[in-house]
Amino acid sequence: MSIQQGFGSKWNNAAQLLWARRRFVFALTMLVGLIGVLFSVAQKPVYESTVTLRIDVPPTAVGPSSPMSDQMRPEIEALRSRQLVGAVIQDLQLLVYPEFNSGAQISVFPLRVFEKRSPDQENDFTSIEVANELVQDPAMPAGIDRFLDRMSVVPMGDSGVIKLSFRARDSALAADIANALTQRYITERLRNKLDTLEDASEFAREQYILSRDELLESERAESFYRETFDPEEGERLSLLEQSLVDVESQLKLLRDQRQSALSLLERIRSWALEAANLEQVAIELGVDRLEKLAAQRRELNAIEAPTPMQISALNELNDAIRAEVDMVVVRLERSVSQASQDILVAETDLSTLKLASSTQHRRLLQLKDLQREVAVNRLRFEAAEDRLRQASPTLKSLQSDVAVISEASESSVALYPGRTARIVWFLSAGFGLSLLLLLIQQLRNPGLLGPEQVHSVLGELTLGVIPNAPGSDEILDLVTKAPDSPFTQSIKALRLTLDLADIDNRPRMVQLASTTIREGRASLSRALAVNEARQGAKVLLICDVTRHGGQGGLKERGGVTGLILSEGNDVAEFIGRDETLGVDVLDLGVSDFARPEIVFSSKRMSALVTEIRARYDFVVIDTPSQMGSSATAALGKLVDQTLLVARWARTPKKLVAATLRNIKVSDVNVAGVVLQRVNMKRYGDIGFSDFGYLYQHQP
Repeated sequence: MSIQQGFGSKWNNAAQLLWARRRFVFALTMLVGLIGVLFSVAQKPVYESTVTLRIDVPPTAVGPSSPMSDQMRPEIEALRSRQLVGAVIQDLQLLVYPEFNSGAQISVFPLRVFEKRSPDQENDFTSIEVANELVQDPAMPAGIDRFLDRMSVVPMGDSGVIKLSFRARDSALAADIANALTQRYITERLRNKLDTLEDASEFAREQYILSRDELLESERAESFYRETFDPEEGERLSLLEQSLVDVESQLKLLRDQRQSALSLLERIRSWALEAANLEQVAIELGVDRLEKLAAQRRELNAIEAPTPMQISALNELNDAIRAEVDMVVVRLERSVSQASQDILVAETDLSTLKLASSTQHRRLLQLKDLQREVAVNRLRFEAAEDRLRQASPTLKSLQSDVAVISEASESSVALYPGRTARIVWFLSAGFGLSLLLLLIQQLRNPGLLGPEQVHSVLGELTLGVIPNAPGSDEILDLVTKAPDSPFTQSIKALRLTLDLADIDNRPRMVQLASTTIREGRASLSRALAVNEARQGAKVLLICDVTRHGGQGGLKERGGVTGLILSEGNDVAEFIGRDETLGVDVLDLGVSDFARPEIVFSSKRMSALVTEIRARYDFVVIDTPSQMGSSATAALGKLVDQTLLVARWARTPKKLVAATLRNIKVSDVNVAGVVLQRVNMKRYGDIGFSDFGYLYQHQP
């Protein structure tokens, strides 16, 4: 047989508990959620005003790889800059409002503090005053943070349009702040542009002054040089240059003539005036007389057989040619000597002319350099003057690249930002609080809660679930006078379960054991005995009579222990009658001087049990707590069934498990567990509603 299938695992038990206490979880969650709703309703509304801006981005700054949204990011950061926000807070004196300064005392909103610029002043920024430093107020950083929390700046796609929204508790204030922030942003952009132009203008002015000074200095140098320079020196320089050219030409001609004469002398000397070469020399010199003499010599040389007279004439011609050549050589040598002298004179004149020309030329070049420098400086000055003229605009000539498409206006729509999130947060907090309370309750009540948990923790069956009874004295009234009460029905169901545990051998002697005191074991044993007696059976209750009302005199007789030790005595002498309950009572008689396991394991005890079985229809033995007595193990071998009683949701699970292990070590037949003092309302919430028959046959 097995218990009804439950969740089994810890997580399933937790889910089962959560489902069982769902009403508590739902009620607490709704209660905390209701608090959140009330808190949200009590929240003061806010109003949102929106300004739409269009910012012109330079076309070169936008490309396929640089979308407009990326170009707008610096503008959004500028609108949300702490410097700009701080300036607006300072201009509008927003630190006097509680929503920007928690230390502010006023609770009403003053009149509008932002004045719109007139159309005449729309493009006039000559009177713009931009604060370079914020007022050192300790509340300013926190005020800026709160300002930024209430402001949103969203780009509208890639259109270059930005939507700036601001929320405040006063609609007029929200519109004023949005417009003031926009105006401050445009003003500071213009001021920054003006500062940039002024920096460029200052640089151009410095370049203009520098180029002007350089021009004046070069003009003064040129003027001074012209005053010291003779205008006629230019004409003289031209004459010197012409004379220099003539002398150089003459010198070249003289050198050529001398070289020709030297070459001719060299050839004549190389011929050595031999007879064979005389004719060639005469032709080379080109002298008429020598040419005639050479012609006569050719005629005489042509005679094959000259006569002595002809030979003598030939020799005379040779001598005449040599004499004539010598005269030419002398003239040539004189010409070379004269040419050398003329060259020396020409070179001297040339050096003199060059020296004079170099001085004049250098002075003329210096003048030309000064004139060229003046021309260059004048060009630089004119260029710097143009740049200065272009870089010197006035404030009125500046045009803003930010256009206000629509200004902020007062809104009549009340907003409650964060209301849904706040309610959800409260609901989540309520749900978490309920789970925490359930966890605390579970930690404070570490006991067994139901049959499924008994089976999962102990591996045992739950034979009965006994409701919490008012008291031991009222048990008789419940069993006898209230047969339909939950307590009476649970006792009957427990008895029926015991019978069904072994139909062929129905138990007639049952032992009830527990882990600790105050488990409800004594009241349960009395209830079982009374219920059986009401059915007409003869019942014996073996217990500690001090826990069952005394039963005057039974304790002094020694009980079971005394009966075993006093052999020969009749068992009837130790049994008393409880007329109130309608059952016989026998004191267990556990002695401090005798070991229970020895007494209850004796043959005399076995004989006593046999005799008791013969006298009574049903016997209930209420043994002491397992953790304080060893009688349970000894008696467990003599009875038909042993029931382990555990107080519902109170007795620690580990303690019950340890008790069960100690009993089973002694081979005691444990029928199952009985959960005593059950709060039936909570028990039903957890998921159980029956306290009766819990057995099922295993398939």
